[in-house]
Amino acid sequence: MHLNPRRFVLPAVLALAAGALFASSFASTSSAATGAAAAIGSSEETELAEIMEGMRADLKRLGKGIDDEDQEAAWKAVCSFQEHLLAAKEKAPQKAESLPEAERPAFVTAFRTRISQLLKASCDAEAAVLARKFDDADKVVKDVIWPMQKPSHTEFRIK
Repeated sequence: MHLNPRRFVLPAVLALAAGALFASSFASTSSAATGAAAAIGSSEETELAEIMEGMRADLKRLGKGIDDEDQEAAWKAVCSFQEHLLAAKEKAPQKAESLPEAERPAFVTAFRTRISQLLKASCDAEAAVLARKFDDADKVVKDVIWPMQKPSHTEFRIK
């Protein structure tokens, strides 16, 4: 019996990739669990800024999918938005560094609460997209999600 070595390369590569993904997920989860103070840092802020930029791009794609009544495109955009929200929940805004240490946990909790509110609204938009109720999805995006941006930036960003 002759075994083709190429037949085993792809599963091995996939296993290594899955292991690396699991390890990085575990590392970010455990670091998030160490508390708000540990999550604060300049690299965290850079990551958070990138996440937020991704959310903005997702919302633009979502709006286009809704306008075109393209269920698949709108659904994928809302899913990507939700992934960005989940990543943002593990971060803390750089502004937390400028607060007295005693105030930081409440500030980070308020940030994460706002992200959770966005996640809930995104689920409402997703349900509307899946039901092909594009007007309802558009209403959630325009009346709930987008209006949260400015006050959130005012509250959580450094001026």
